[in-house]
Amino acid sequence: GWLAIPLGGADSALALVGRALTGASVGMSSAVTPALVAETATKASRGQLVAFGQLAFSVGVLTQIAVALIGTWVDYGALAVAGAVYSMVYAAMVGMAPESPRWFASRDNSAGVHRSIAALRALPETSAEVEEEAKKMMHSVRLTPPTREDQRFSVLNFFTQRHLSQPLLAGFTLMAVQQLGGLCSLAMHGLNYSMSRTHGSPDEVAAVFTTSQAFGCVACMWFLGDSGPGRRIALLVSLAGATVANLVIAITLNPVVFGANPVFGSGAADGAVVVQYVAATAFAWFHAAGLGTIPWLVAVESFPQYARGAGVGLIAGARWYLALCLRSGFHSLVAQTGGLAVFTFFGVVTAAGLSALAPRGQKLASPAADRMELEEVHAWEEVDLAAGKYAYLP
Repeated sequence: GWLAIPLGGADSALALVGRALTGASVGMSSAVTPALVAETATKASRGQLVAFGQLAFSVGVLTQIAVALIGTWVDYGALAVAGAVYSMVYAAMVGMAPESPRWFASRDNSAGVHRSIAALRALPETSAEVEEEAKKMMHSVRLTPPTREDQRFSVLNFFTQRHLSQPLLAGFTLMAVQQLGGLCSLAMHGLNYSMSRTHGSPDEVAAVFTTSQAFGCVACMWFLGDSGPGRRIALLVSLAGATVANLVIAITLNPVVFGANPVFGSGAADGAVVVQYVAATAFAWFHAAGLGTIPWLVAVESFPQYARGAGVGLIAGARWYLALCLRSGFHSLVAQTGGLAVFTFFGVVTAAGLSALAPRGQKLASPAADRMELEEVHAWEEVDLAAGKYAYLP
């Protein structure tokens, strides 16, 4: 895909094919990466490693911005070739990485489970630690409700079986709040261009927003770590901060507060644009501190082994579709409404997510899931591994 873009030229059919290939590849990796990380990580590090993926994304964007700030000598063709080289190197590294031990366990391949765990934990295959983890993993994966030979799993099962439809609905809901709760990828959605006339070049503004996003990812890793308060607090802090930031921007777009015909970004009153800039930067931090990671984490945890790939793929597809709607419609909606209705809507979405999450006992992000194996989480019910019992929603 990357090679096809410069070879065909900016507006050629080959370039369109290249863009389609790179887009499909990014969509696939966005679903596969958190699933693979969750399946290979220990239960203590799972949350942090999924959050690290979001941090790596922010660092990649910052690298791209840094190249643009260094100078204009790097043209699009050179960047495309660099993307192709990186993709090949990354593919080679992935090819040398061990397969998910849970994938081996789901196929009753004990040797593969031992080999994968040993490679991931940097331990000998014959060590007691590897043997203990492999035994527990093989046992827990076997507890997943099997599909009968005469009734194999299909995508339709997500809509006919409650223990699959509930996690799918929860994943869709969290992704909807993630995407429709504000400009979650500020550097990519063009907000930097709205602010650039008063606060530097577009790339400089994007660097500020993305840096804030990166620090938010670091905060999320702390929330999900051993010493952190867990995912529920992370999501509460994230939603509360995002709600305040959205509503602060909405207030600056209210004619009663900042005079007639207030606008968003460049062209706004001096006081208003400063408040908008600070609130948008704060939003980037708060969004990344919880809402950017936890929907992915809940998605990969919620499904049994045999349905995880398809379930996370459906949720990722919904996420990208919502992102497309937001990106394509944001500027036109702001132009038509002045931004007040748009940012009020963002604030209402995050406030609704906050009100749904605040009561204890909700199951969108169980605090206990931070210390549970994947097989203990996905059915939202308690699993007694010692007794060999698996309680799942019928």
